[in-house]
This record gives sequence, C-alpha cells and structure tokens, in this order.
Amino acid sequence: MKKTIDNIIYILVAILLISVVALKDKYFLMLSITAVFLVVIGILLFINKNNYAPMVFPIGLSLGISILLYRFNKFPLDKTIIFFFMVSLILIMIFTMIKYYLTLKYNIYTHKLEVKAEIVDLIKNPNLEVDFYYPVLNYKVDGERFELNYPVGFSKNIPNIGDEMTININPNDHLDVYFKPLKKTVIKNYLSGVSVLVLASLVLIGILK
Repeated sequence: MKKTIDNIIYILVAILLISVVALKDKYFLMLSITAVFLVVIGILLFINKNNYAPMVFPIGLSLGISILLYRFNKFPLDKTIIFFFMVSLILIMIFTMIKYYLTLKYNIYTHKLEVKAEIVDLIKNPNLEVDFYYPVLNYKVDGERFELNYPVGFSKNIPNIGDEMTININPNDHLDVYFKPLKKTVIKNYLSGVSVLVLASLVLIGILK
C-alpha cells in the first residue's frame, strides 16, 4: 500500500512539473493546478505518514485560498502574497504540532513496557575535539538481557557507568525501544510553535484590517 501511494505521488509530481512548464504564461491556471496537486499530494503523504505532509498540504491549501481571494478582488497582489505566506506558516505550525503530539502518543502507546536500563559503558566519539560520549544501555526483559546504544550523546552532564534510566519497550519486540523526550524538551517545542503562531497571526490580522 505504502509503495503504491509513493508511486502515485511520483506520478503526480511529474504531472505537476510538466503542467507548470506548459502553463508558465498562464499564471492563474498554473497556480490553481499547483494548489490542487499540492493538497492531493499532501493528503497522500499524510496517509503514508510522511514527514513532509505537514508542510506540503498547508502550502497547497493556503495557495488555493490566496488565489481565490485575489481572483475575487478581496486583496491586492501584495497583500495576497503576505496572506499566502502567513497562512502557510500558521497551518504548517498547527499541523506540525498536531503531528508531534500524535507521534508522542502513538510511540508511548506502542511502547507500553517500562523497564530500568543500566549504563554499562560510555563510548567516546573520536571525531570530535571535545569529550562526547554515547551511553551503552543494558536491560532485562522476561529473563533475557539486551544491550543497545543510547541515540543521544552527551558532552555535558555526562552520566556515570552504573546509572539507571527508564526506557519504554514494545511488548512484542524487546529490541524496539522508545526514549521519551524530556518534559522540558516537549514544553520548549510547543512554546516555539506557539510563538511562531502568535507572530504570524498578528501579521495576518494586520493585513486583514
């Protein structure tokens, strides 16, 4: 299914590029077709859980709305362009934040098993001048021991061998481990998104007056 959708996306992208070249002198028609294709491609990317979906779909949607507003003389060209960029930015941030939240929930749901993992080694990155270490974790599930490298390295607050951390594991695959982000990281990501939304919304309100 995923491969089939990918092939459809490739075909649509090819058709879109050909249409853009063929209709380069007919701006309204070219942009209208581009908006429709981007929305359709964005939906297919969402179905395939592609990371580009929160960007492609909003751009297509905001482009379509902007074209309609300009076509029906609601905005002059300069305001239409600003409207397009601001709405695109707002929608991209909204969809990205929703995707981020759903991904967190999905990973926690599919990795229900919480176990304590012990740091048994610290691997130094030889390619860096500063001390940068990757912890090696060892954990036990149902009497069987597993070992894996922690995906994030440390240059500050380097943990000690023997320290423990809680990890989340897929009950059906004990090698499938999910490392929950720190709460402060989640809050920081959301605050960044909200800040962008507020600024873009203020600009949008300004041009709508």
